Amino acid sequence: MSLMPNPSWLLRATVLPLLLTIPFPEAVASGSTGNSPILVGQSIDLSGPEGDIAKDFVTGAQTYFDKINQEGGIGGRKIRLVVSNNKGSTAEMLATTKSFLEQQKVDLLFGYSGNGMIQEIAGADFFRKSGTPMIAPYSGADTKNASGIYFIRPDNGSELLKLAEFYHKLGLKKFLLLYDGSDVSADRLTQIRSQFKTWGASLEERKIPNQMSSSQLEAEARSISQSRPDVILLDMNTIASAEFSKVYQTLDASVFMGATSRVNPNTYFDLLGLDRARNTLITQVVPQPKDLDIPVVKEHIQLMRQFRDEPPSHATLEGHIAAKLLVNALKHLPGGRITPAGIMSALQAVKKESLGGINLSFASPGGRGTNQVYLTYFNHRGRLLD
Repeated sequence: MSLMPNPSWLLRATVLPLLLTIPFPEAVASGSTGNSPILVGQSIDLSGPEGDIAKDFVTGAQTYFDKINQEGGIGGRKIRLVVSNNKGSTAEMLATTKSFLEQQKVDLLFGYSGNGMIQEIAGADFFRKSGTPMIAPYSGADTKNASGIYFIRPDNGSELLKLAEFYHKLGLKKFLLLYDGSDVSADRLTQIRSQFKTWGASLEERKIPNQMSSSQLEAEARSISQSRPDVILLDMNTIASAEFSKVYQTLDASVFMGATSRVNPNTYFDLLGLDRARNTLITQVVPQPKDLDIPVVKEHIQLMRQFRDEPPSHATLEGHIAAKLLVNALKHLPGGRITPAGIMSALQAVKKESLGGINLSFASPGGRGTNQVYLTYFNHRGRLLD
């Protein structure tokens, strides 16, 4: 990881949204076969609070689809990823999704981002009635209405507990959870609180706005510092997490921070610098993107060099894995016909070997393919390590 801002990230921040402004293709009936493209609809935040990670996820997924299309597609059908930038707006995401399903007749939905977004779409009548599957949202949202949504990452509660467990084993007892939404359900919070009681640790919870002025941020940090937590768990986007950490560590440099995979490590490091970033553990839901011992990682590195000429990240790797899962499922559909029941059956047949060493298991719609959580940290040179 470079200690300087990554110029390829800056390039994607300005150029990628333009490249992804794709006109909608002609409508294709769901479940269609023949030589028509397989339409995959993706509404994702490319320029809002989750944009830095979302761009990487799209890049990784599109890179794998490029490989498949170069090889002739699936049964002669190319995959067309139709990406719409919702700019972090739930209303825009819902409107786009309705258009995907009712006008554009996409075959399936893929890779939506944002916990609040997933909760909204899971509860939308038009989505549930459509029966259209959604594959691999970049979300740890905890929702009870996720029928037809297939997650390839654990819920945010699992990431928070992984962080807390690590610090608890170091003997730390006083925790504070700082979050910006309601992505952890009341039931899940009850389970988390129960675990803290079992540990004999305390957990204070604070919800803050997505955006705060400098004065508001400083006031919040000063208020929190009065209780002197040992560990602050951050369930917020990259910028919000970095800005809070920077302000808080001027008040208490001894505090430990733990952030979920909603945080882009590169951006977080660039905003905080080495000394402050080293106080933070960051969860990940995929392996290190440079671990050549894992076949899918090696494949991803090769394809990024071939099609993108930029370094991989955890988010590009997750996009790659999501696209590979989708492709494997599509290849198993009888007669190439894309239906909800067919997708479900195909996902249940996916094996660890076919995903290049990543183990995903789907027992039911709305289930999560994995509960695996990794912990990463910045070493003395600023490199992100397990």
